[in-house]
Amino acid sequence: MGNLKGITFTTKQVSHSQDRNITEKIKSKGVSKEEKDLLASLKSMLPRDTRIVENDRTILNGKEIDILIPSYSLGIEYDGLYFHSEKDGKGPEYHYNKTLQCRSKGIQLVHIFSDEWEKRRTPVINKLKQITGRLDRVEEISSIEEISISRALTFFEANSINVPTGLDGELCYGAFNDRNRMIACASFRKENCEWYISHFDVRGGSYVEKALSRLVKKFLEDVFTPGVYLKVDNRWENFRDFESEGFVYKKSLKPQYTLTSTYNYRILQEDFDKYYKDRIVHQSTEELLKINGYYKVWDCGYTLMEFKKRGS
Repeated sequence: MGNLKGITFTTKQVSHSQDRNITEKIKSKGVSKEEKDLLASLKSMLPRDTRIVENDRTILNGKEIDILIPSYSLGIEYDGLYFHSEKDGKGPEYHYNKTLQCRSKGIQLVHIFSDEWEKRRTPVINKLKQITGRLDRVEEISSIEEISISRALTFFEANSINVPTGLDGELCYGAFNDRNRMIACASFRKENCEWYISHFDVRGGSYVEKALSRLVKKFLEDVFTPGVYLKVDNRWENFRDFESEGFVYKKSLKPQYTLTSTYNYRILQEDFDKYYKDRIVHQSTEELLKINGYYKVWDCGYTLMEFKKRGS
């Protein structure tokens, strides 16, 4: 949930000869070791008799789903950054449309970008446990309080797939169990007079009932605003799951992109712009992307939800 700043690393240049070498290496791999590791992790967390179908082509009339778990109505795509960037022809609607096609068949399609699996594996596994209901523990909220930005960042670093690089100007709240251990955290950001939930997560491997709605209610008690908005990441979440917590659908938001050059990680457009700010005066962003070997990686879009204060 939230943006992709957690997968932001130092911006690097890549030469065209490097690009050719990387491409040849990727194309020679077939099914990567990382994708096999993901499959092994799924098999270890699910009951032994769970049927897992690899490379299914029946659900989407010939289009491949990397991993299908029929009993959970769940599909999982392992999206390597080369084959799932514009370099390999995957444009703005590719992942979004595939997700919607699966949803129309009653399947939730989760997309895991390769840099998430390689750099944030434990939070990814915990997220898959949450989606499949195979969590390690049940936690109960004893208290909720406003916390410092630094404490929120520490929590997100330990538990989130996409870790914010900063929460400047945001308000942060933590939920604690009876041992005063933080088990859930949310941060709130103001944009154009409206409040948004910018990040939310629970302690890895934990089920915390109504954690998000309880954090939001506490926030609404403290801040004079009629409600808050949430951008649900379609790559990881089914927006319908948030309706039980009191959120209401507002509209669908278009896919967004990050950038990759070496296909090992992604960066935000804003980070690219900062790095090349002296050159943007003389060349367009698109020209700079092409010259420096960067390609766009598109996500699945977001669903905007709203939680209103009672009586608003």
